[in-house]
Amino acid sequence: MKNYAIAGIGGAGGNTVASLMNFKMPNTQYIIINSDKVALDNSPVPIKISIKGNTGMEKNVDLIMESIEKSKETIKGILQNIDIVYLTAGLGGTAGTIGILEIAKLGIALEKRVVALVSMPFGFEGQTRMETAEDCLLKLYRTVDMLVVIPNDTLRGMANNDEKMIDMLRKADDVYFNLIQKLNNIL
Repeated sequence: MKNYAIAGIGGAGGNTVASLMNFKMPNTQYIIINSDKVALDNSPVPIKISIKGNTGMEKNVDLIMESIEKSKETIKGILQNIDIVYLTAGLGGTAGTIGILEIAKLGIALEKRVVALVSMPFGFEGQTRMETAEDCLLKLYRTVDMLVVIPNDTLRGMANNDEKMIDMLRKADDVYFNLIQKLNNIL
């Protein structure tokens, strides 16, 4: 039987992993990696890796990269007996965008199958955030074994007028869960 890891990087990724834990998938380790200490402390996810990245109100890219580098041995230890690594993040921000790419490279270097499950920013989040997400998406495409992308604006289009944002995001989690179940059966 294969062993799996689902790692959420950044805020959106961490929320997705916390939601996916409710499905109680067998042989699966749940991990969050975040620069937000409050989010880590409040998460039900059992394996938590804190990366530094907050310097006042701004996220520091170099600090996040350095912190991920310092956490590589810990991450390697967690992934040692894992066959398939699922990484999830919302692209466009800092921790998720930088972190998912670096951890994907690490998984590939460890000869793991790596599947990236990512969401793209809402249109109203701005052009800069979208360009950052698109840049990461291209790099992920060249790195991982499989890439699944959910544009957040598509979720808005599927929602009823009275539906809350959290309900829309749970639809994405349902898509991820169903996809993971199917991939676990064929990979």
